[in-house]
Amino acid sequence: MGEEMAFSLLGMYIFHFSAYFIICLSVELLYTRLPSQVGYAYLASVFIKIGVFVLVFKSAIFGAEDLSMAERLSIVVPMFLFLIFEATYCGRLMNSQQA
Repeated sequence: MGEEMAFSLLGMYIFHFSAYFIICLSVELLYTRLPSQVGYAYLASVFIKIGVFVLVFKSAIFGAEDLSMAERLSIVVPMFLFLIFEATYCGRLMNSQQA
């Protein structure tokens, strides 16, 4: 019934939620001081998030010989889900600056 995964799915969601919270908080704080630099900060934070993700989950993702399709989707879906949340939040923040 349930397939055993090579990594913690809960850990992935916790990582992405924590990164989402940190990114949104830092972008919000930067917006109060340098509103014109929010887009650059968001872009840099996404690259940093991906780098930290690879470092944290390196052994689980790259250590496994062959990942099943369910495992691959379990890696990609949370990443894109929270990326969409972050982009939406930052996009609305930057659009409020223009109004």
